[in-house]
Amino acid sequence: MRAPVQFRPRMKAQTRALRTLEPLAFRPLDGAVADVWSVQGATGGGGHYIAPDPRIVVFLDDDPPPLALHAGSPAADPVRARAFFMPAGIPLWSRMERAGRMTHLDVHLDCAALQRRLEAGRVRADLTRPRMLEASATLVTLGRLAATEIRAPRSGAMLLVTVASVTRRTLLGAPVPGDFELVEIGSAIAIFCFLPWAQASGANVVVDFFTQRAGARLTHLLEAIGDLLYLLIAALLLWRMLDGAAEMREYGEQTMVLRIPLWWSFPVILPAMALLVATCAATMAGHVRKALA
Repeated sequence: MRAPVQFRPRMKAQTRALRTLEPLAFRPLDGAVADVWSVQGATGGGGHYIAPDPRIVVFLDDDPPPLALHAGSPAADPVRARAFFMPAGIPLWSRMERAGRMTHLDVHLDCAALQRRLEAGRVRADLTRPRMLEASATLVTLGRLAATEIRAPRSGAMLLVTVASVTRRTLLGAPVPGDFELVEIGSAIAIFCFLPWAQASGANVVVDFFTQRAGARLTHLLEAIGDLLYLLIAALLLWRMLDGAAEMREYGEQTMVLRIPLWWSFPVILPAMALLVATCAATMAGHVRKALA
């Protein structure tokens, strides 16, 4: 079986008087690619751009140099925008009216995947008309968060999904269909995966009011009792979640918008819960040994 072909941007660009300041940073997503450009341009610098797929562009600087944009024809009336949506196949000309540094986030969208998601969410959006946005503090802030994540991944794809959804809602009037479902599922998986690490590293929130004046032996004994209670609760949850996952798969329960089977997250969550049970047992044994030492 062939692996699915990953979407790649196919934009053609002819630029002038622009110098790249940092290496291109990019992040592939499901049906999209997000990248960040930082350039230094001279007065009159700019370029001509055309792509067979739509894209969203957000300028990230506090005070970017004025940039005249001509969509469709170089003779079209110039537009100045902090963010824009450019449909597939529509040429764009740009010209810097003042020299300066410019950083922008580009989200290249797979046209077929975008259309499928809009249809799945029963969203009607005109994908043939450019949309220009003169100012949007929300988009700029989210764009900067996305750029930081692309350059140094830390928060995962959920942040980029949220940014893409808000950007599309602002420019197209249509969010990413099922964005809240993706974030909910991703958050649930992340939470369960971090539980064993938090237990092993002692990162759980604790109330030490009753142990501030207690000796080391009593403190370790109380910690062992707490770990035992946590172990029993985790084991109970694991037992019930095994039955719950089996029932969800048997009945075919799905999310409302994207129709994602609910049991798909359990192959990750269940091992994480089993690891939590083992971690609680290990930390409990450690506290017992210290209490008896």
